[in-house]
Amino acid sequence: MLIPRSALDQFDSAQLTYYQLSRGASDEVESLYQTRDGVIWVGTNHGLYRPESDKFVSVISALSVNRIAESLDGHLLLITGRGFVEWDGHRIIEHPGLAASLGVHDDQIFNVSRTALEQCGIARKPASCVAAAAFPRLHPYEVSRTTAFRTYEDPQGGVWVVSGIGLYRAIADRLETPAPDIRARSFYPAKDGELWVGTNGNGLIRLKHRVVRMYTSGDGLPNDTTMAVLSSHDGKVWVGGNCGLSVLEGERFKVYRERDGLLNSCVWALAEDQNRDLWIGTYGGGLFRFRDGHFGQYSLEQGLVSKVVLQIGVAHGRFSLDRHP
Repeated sequence: MLIPRSALDQFDSAQLTYYQLSRGASDEVESLYQTRDGVIWVGTNHGLYRPESDKFVSVISALSVNRIAESLDGHLLLITGRGFVEWDGHRIIEHPGLAASLGVHDDQIFNVSRTALEQCGIARKPASCVAAAAFPRLHPYEVSRTTAFRTYEDPQGGVWVVSGIGLYRAIADRLETPAPDIRARSFYPAKDGELWVGTNGNGLIRLKHRVVRMYTSGDGLPNDTTMAVLSSHDGKVWVGGNCGLSVLEGERFKVYRERDGLLNSCVWALAEDQNRDLWIGTYGGGLFRFRDGHFGQYSLEQGLVSKVVLQIGVAHGRFSLDRHP
């Protein structure tokens, strides 16, 4: 679903554009990705789609596409129901034996990026030789043997790895951790080179110049489960959690809850539009806009097709929402 700029101040269901991705199959969107050329790709539980003439057309069918990334040569790197494949614009390029070379099953490669592949274990290979020799595992050995769920590449080119036992940064052929037992959920790079990390159970963490500053409920957060992090235009840090919306003021967080107008405080997504309004996606309350200190709610009555909003993307004055089916 796309929300035009004219509908940002007040939702009008007549202005919303809905895309039916296929006939007969559910439109369960697994992933959204915008490539460097501006094309928005949609991965669903039954195929891969791209826009064409005001509609989305099927590029790959009968295949669940769970994650999408882009390689340096413009290929799409896809995690699918049958493992890792590439799309070169014309055909699927499979990599038989890749999972076996990593010591895992085909369905145990969970994420892919232009700098690293993650699986049950942590390995790295240059993007120019995906199909070449075996991946070397990163050290220390006990870390490389555990499940790695995803990576994040920061603006400085550092690769952060979310593993089953903590958060690590890949340095050459080694992995180092800023602190043990960090269960990362989301990443956001700030303008001054800081990296904010939202975690499950460890609160909000700020990484800067190899110095770790950890924020928890002791600093005013409602709890230590962080679902979304956003740095707004004025430098404020907003945190969405499972029980409230928080903003860092000085050294402590101010929390907004139901009594403040946020009628559903289970916050899963945050975004800031070109008008500098804050948008909040919730699990069960739809979408909220925070403007001039007041919350406005947009849900089924205003044209949303679901009360569950898991992700918000802002592009060229429009919103793209990732919703729960």
